[in-house]
Amino acid sequence: MTLIQIPDTINSDLSLICGYTFNEPELSANDFVIVEDHASHRNYFGQVVSPQANLNRSALGPQDNATINAFEQLEQNNYAREVVVREVYFYQVNLIKDITQDPPSSVRRRPQIGSIAREATEDEIIRYLNLPPADERYGIGEIIDTNIGIYVNPRTFYYQSLIAGATGSGKTNSCANYIRAALQMGFAVIIYDHKPDYQHIDRPNQDAIDILNGNGQTDQDTTWIEGVDADFYYLGEESTAFQGTPIAIPASEFDPAVLAAVMYYPPNETNSREEFETLLEEFDDERQADQNGNEPVIWTLGDFYRWVTSYDPQNPNARQPPPHRRGGIDSRTYNAMVNKMTRRNRRPAWVDGGLPIRPMGNPNGTSRGRRSSPSAAVFGQDQTPQQPQWFDPSNLFWMM
Repeated sequence: MTLIQIPDTINSDLSLICGYTFNEPELSANDFVIVEDHASHRNYFGQVVSPQANLNRSALGPQDNATINAFEQLEQNNYAREVVVREVYFYQVNLIKDITQDPPSSVRRRPQIGSIAREATEDEIIRYLNLPPADERYGIGEIIDTNIGIYVNPRTFYYQSLIAGATGSGKTNSCANYIRAALQMGFAVIIYDHKPDYQHIDRPNQDAIDILNGNGQTDQDTTWIEGVDADFYYLGEESTAFQGTPIAIPASEFDPAVLAAVMYYPPNETNSREEFETLLEEFDDERQADQNGNEPVIWTLGDFYRWVTSYDPQNPNARQPPPHRRGGIDSRTYNAMVNKMTRRNRRPAWVDGGLPIRPMGNPNGTSRGRRSSPSAAVFGQDQTPQQPQWFDPSNLFWMM
């Protein structure tokens, strides 16, 4: 296949070149080509932007009488097609890069009339689009409307990637292929799934298996549709909707500003939010100062509550600020902050793993008549849950 560049018109789109082929219409829309300008000794990389236009070499229009009469004879089998149809195929090619030198550059000078274009090889396409080398084990898809594969390079996983597209364009499947490629390379994969799209990623893709079997393609490589080994975790309390382990994270792992913004989110709670953040930072500083050795400092909002209210088991209702803040904090702000901190649904369910903020039980050790928290069910407790197993993703990496 040879595509020959033709002259421009005065109002041409300068990002495109136009050309003719005189043999079969072998180029398709989105095919990639190499344009060789022998006059200026420059080469270009481009892409066909649309299907070919079929033109008549005899310069007869589709409504000319001679054309109509010839096709009438063709319909009556008086003429062979080659006699009636003398075609030339017209293409438009978008110039992507000037590849005369390495590395390629943007197009600053167009190829001249009579430049020759040919189809680009797969290696050339991968090179000039800066795609990872072809490796069938790590294929995640194809360039749209082509058979040019997209493969993953291990270095890709050390950088951020974006998979974007309209609804139904294949984002989820692309991510699934991305995940499988990473696993085959020995990477650990953590998926934050909000919808959830990947709740069955550990199961084989039975629909794909049925399609292959129905098409008689039983000899196909099916590693891409097999389930993967996965552990499931979810945020919140025990639920029948999710199969897995609930995540419990101590309050000490959160930035005080983030935790304050989550718990005191209404616009009219600015004073409480700021006071909570300040006191939380002071409390953490004290715990860090008291820590011996290199063990991490872990505390919960229950620990903070006892500190910030100077909690006395003998008189649990007589709360007051820590000694160093007494007289330096507005009483209304303080009381509003403490009251709202213990309100239901203020604290995210995964913070502290369901441990209560306010101590439960009276000084005599008996129940105060309050119903147990729904979070207690996560830990199999009828009353106050015991210390949960804190979630540490680094433990999962060692397991792998």
